[in-house]
Amino acid sequence: MLFSIYRSSAGSGKTYTLTKEYIKIALASPNPDLLGKFDVHYYRHILAVTFTNDAAKEMKQRIVSKLDAFSVLETAEEDSMFHDILKELKEEYPQIEITKEEIVKRSKALHQTILHHYSDFAVSTIDSFSKRIVQAFTKDLDLPPNFEIQMDIEEALEEAVSRMYYKIGERGDNHLSEVMKEFVLKETQDEKNWNVDRGLLDFGKIIFEEAKKYSVEKIKALTQTQLKMVKADYLSYIEKVETEVIPQAGDFGRILLSSFEENGLVAKDFHYSTRGIYNYVLTYATNEDKIKEEWDKQKPLLSYVANDGLKLNKWAAKATKGSALEAIRQLSPRIKEMVLKIEALKTEFQEKYAYSRMMRRFIFQMMFLEEIAAQIEYLKEKKNHVYLSEFNEKINKIVENEPVPYIFERIGEKFKHILIDEFQDTSKMQWHNLIPLVSNSLANGMRSMVVGDAKQAIYRWRSGDADLLVNLPNVPSADPDSMLIEHIDIFQEHANQQILGTNRRSDPNIVEFNNKLFHFIRKRFDSVCPDLSSHYAEVIQETVFKEGGHVSVRFVEKDKNTSQKEYQERTFEYCLDLVKKLEKQNYKLEDITILVRTNGMGAFLAEKFIEQKIPVISGDSLLLVSSKVVQTIINFMFLLQQPDDAPRKLEIIEFLENHLEQKFQSENPPFDLADEVNNEDEENFTKIIKEQFKKTLSMPVLRHLSLYEIAEELIRELELYRHHTEQLYIQKLLDVLFEFSRNKNDNLLDFLEHWERKKGRISISSPEGGAALRVMTIHKSKGLEFPVVIMPFADWKVTPRGSSQLWVEWENNPIAPELSTMILSMRETMKDGMFSENYKKEWSLNFIDAINNLYVGLTRPTEKLFILTKEVSKLENKKPIKTKANDTTKEDNFNIDKVKDIADLLGFFLLREAEGVQKINPQEYLLFEDNSNKKHKTKVNDKQTLNIKELASTEARNKIRVRKNNLRYDESYLTVEDFYDSRKDGLLMHYAFEKIFTINDTSKAVQSLISEGLIAEDERHSLETEMKNVMMLPQIAEFFRPDIDSSQKENANNPNAYQILNEQEIIQKGNRRVLRPDRMMIKGDTAILIDYKTGQIDPKHAQQINGYATALYQMGKRKIRRFLVYTEKMKVVEVD
Repeated sequence: MLFSIYRSSAGSGKTYTLTKEYIKIALASPNPDLLGKFDVHYYRHILAVTFTNDAAKEMKQRIVSKLDAFSVLETAEEDSMFHDILKELKEEYPQIEITKEEIVKRSKALHQTILHHYSDFAVSTIDSFSKRIVQAFTKDLDLPPNFEIQMDIEEALEEAVSRMYYKIGERGDNHLSEVMKEFVLKETQDEKNWNVDRGLLDFGKIIFEEAKKYSVEKIKALTQTQLKMVKADYLSYIEKVETEVIPQAGDFGRILLSSFEENGLVAKDFHYSTRGIYNYVLTYATNEDKIKEEWDKQKPLLSYVANDGLKLNKWAAKATKGSALEAIRQLSPRIKEMVLKIEALKTEFQEKYAYSRMMRRFIFQMMFLEEIAAQIEYLKEKKNHVYLSEFNEKINKIVENEPVPYIFERIGEKFKHILIDEFQDTSKMQWHNLIPLVSNSLANGMRSMVVGDAKQAIYRWRSGDADLLVNLPNVPSADPDSMLIEHIDIFQEHANQQILGTNRRSDPNIVEFNNKLFHFIRKRFDSVCPDLSSHYAEVIQETVFKEGGHVSVRFVEKDKNTSQKEYQERTFEYCLDLVKKLEKQNYKLEDITILVRTNGMGAFLAEKFIEQKIPVISGDSLLLVSSKVVQTIINFMFLLQQPDDAPRKLEIIEFLENHLEQKFQSENPPFDLADEVNNEDEENFTKIIKEQFKKTLSMPVLRHLSLYEIAEELIRELELYRHHTEQLYIQKLLDVLFEFSRNKNDNLLDFLEHWERKKGRISISSPEGGAALRVMTIHKSKGLEFPVVIMPFADWKVTPRGSSQLWVEWENNPIAPELSTMILSMRETMKDGMFSENYKKEWSLNFIDAINNLYVGLTRPTEKLFILTKEVSKLENKKPIKTKANDTTKEDNFNIDKVKDIADLLGFFLLREAEGVQKINPQEYLLFEDNSNKKHKTKVNDKQTLNIKELASTEARNKIRVRKNNLRYDESYLTVEDFYDSRKDGLLMHYAFEKIFTINDTSKAVQSLISEGLIAEDERHSLETEMKNVMMLPQIAEFFRPDIDSSQKENANNPNAYQILNEQEIIQKGNRRVLRPDRMMIKGDTAILIDYKTGQIDPKHAQQINGYATALYQMGKRKIRRFLVYTEKMKVVEVD
């Protein structure tokens, strides 16, 4: 059996198995041509792919460290993997004579070879592998040469949306403007507080989502005219229901209400009084707005109206007697008739009405989606970008449609073994793209494997599909008409399915708790979530340890009167108390990890612990922006742009006071620091720094440095490297600056705009060791283990949120036939509607997501687990809790519908399944106490930390440098500051035109801008195109012909050629005033003046060029033509 499929559980040795398999194959080097001889380079034929960069890095480290250990017989024999490999090599490769000594010999050689040829060590993420394929087959995949991979989807969307806004505003696109106005008006009328930018960016992400590709393509295929028709269809249907159908239902209500009033009947005469049939009739008769709201929310008929009334004909209250009772009896047939007529209208129209109202909002987003997608395509072509999501898509088109995908022929020859880790997080497209490689491997008699755990699938939002693992060796996701079908039989033929069912991580009490909890969940929820049984089929684990492990659950007080803030504060107090108790039990801070579901909860707890002087490593603390040193460098960069930014000056001075341990003092009191920093003179600010802190800085000098050099100069002069805890942040900032300069440009303004967009996402890697409490999200904790885990706020929803979207295909859509795709807001009422199957599937996936997150969190601890969740009313002594192992009390009335979140689920588990529970107090339950008397030993971190004592680089002012340009600081030249603002002011093109004599000079002029660091290479094409478009405007095209410049040899005898002078100074007679036209063309007594302008047309521009003409006239030029060229507007004005 060549195809090993390992289904694992948390702590069961998944990475161990993968590492072992890689080393085993590399040591065996099973190449038939070698006849059993060892090929030290055979590892080049093994491809190992995993999900994240961190996982790939860890796997490489494990393989290399194991080979190092196996290189010496003494250390090898102490390692269980060594013995496992020896045993399996003998079983699987009997043709090879293998001994311990031979493995040691091969391991040593392999270890050295990998280190010396590390680039051949093919362990990477699936995305990285896809990039390698695409880069090797650029031409075959119809990609532009020298393309740049765009990883940042958010940045691409922001730029696309900005361009769309520009199209709406500056260019006045009538269609988009009307759509935007209508959309904003509708949101205002609906009293929605919706952030248009954020909403469009979030919605725009679906363009890159694999799961939504089919629907997005259908939307993009429609023209704006067709989308307008779709919108009109839905609005028309809404109007029909609101103006015809609901009033008709109101008529039926008014008929009944009139009958009630004629017979003197009031609410108390009817069953359920004001909450029964009387209120139902009154609402339909008098309150159309409320009916619209109820139909929009798809509220069902009240159960007692449906059951007691319609079925049992029970309309009167028990206390109703006499004439009132008789009147109700007489009216019963009419009541039933009118109610049935109303409900018939609801049945026919209500659901479609509700969905139409949902689509009324989403149709606007669909209309914007088409434009956003178009802008992304434009930017992609302009910048030579290829998005990561395109890689898999382009490869997939070939894989699905060709029997032997040619792009895999060469790759298949290189990689003979495919090892796939974290298979539960692989997407359908990613797996389909790997199928030919795995199939080729098996067909040639070579081993391949996949390993994964469906219970730890927490990346569905990135198109991860755990069903792929569950279904193996079958591949039901493959289209029956796809060429992939040919490969699938070989999987079934060679499948060797194995279960990794022993937990080697956690103490037995923790394993037992998780076994019981997740078995309970699987058993109880299987009826509403059928996929649960297959995803959690291997949930029960054995354990290698004999005793130990602590598990407790605390229900933090939270009732309907408790605010969210109070609940959070109480939860923190319990966390703080636990940390202090654990420290008394010989646990160090670095042994304790707090796991949370969201970044927001993590940030809250980290801040609270820091207030208590407890050091914390958290997602927020690892952000670059959290570093005071980094903030100071960035503040200086902003001051180079905005010298009058007083708040940043104050922040810098406060930092320097603390950093240099020097209080701010003045020799000339009274002295007002606020007044000084408000002084716009930047020399005054640097003077303060020099006088108070003995540090010399020159802002003009900094402005002339590159981005990297600015940071270096500040770090050196202000001694920012002195704080060892800040060195990781400093190095990361330098890396960010270097990468930006290399991949984008060296423009300070561009970088600062980039920083503002990205500062919440740029972080350092988590430092190992260190005496600090860790606070991290469950997602970040995956694959890790900790001695103690505290999980607060274990109360997230298991049902879809109200904001969740459900994408459905409504074939033969009777309302809007042009578009079958619908985007609906998830509602519980959908479970019985026309899209019930879609709803149930999405509900099931949401439920499994919630449970998987719980599973990942609860399986991280090795010794102690503390769960903190919100108070559940069911635990208030309403149901018995089994406290003895032999208690056989059963609860048969388990109501799944009552379980809305993890807190409910834990509460029900304690009530019905947990045995031997010790109730410490009304809110805290001890499930397992550690009675093993084991003493915790903190792992010793044997890694040495080296701190940088100084930054090794040359001082900027001592460097020999070539001046970037000859720009002067007088009013008629563009200054360096002008270039920092060039993106906004359109001055880059102005500067480029200084270097243009004929249209043939365009490329050279743009190259000059690139060399000076003013634009990036990927902007070359767009700027060249824009400049040529300007020069080809009909009014001025003749003045940029290749033969127009008389200074060129080939044009020397051309009577139509001109002497061309760009930025040539003219000194006027008398007042000695210096003038400098952008472009003068001189021939005899003829002169042509061209001045480039940005922004709006201004009469002053004509006055200025006329001033140039006057000066030329005084010089004897009698035939003078004057042209103002507005480069942004692509407009030429000839001045009389």
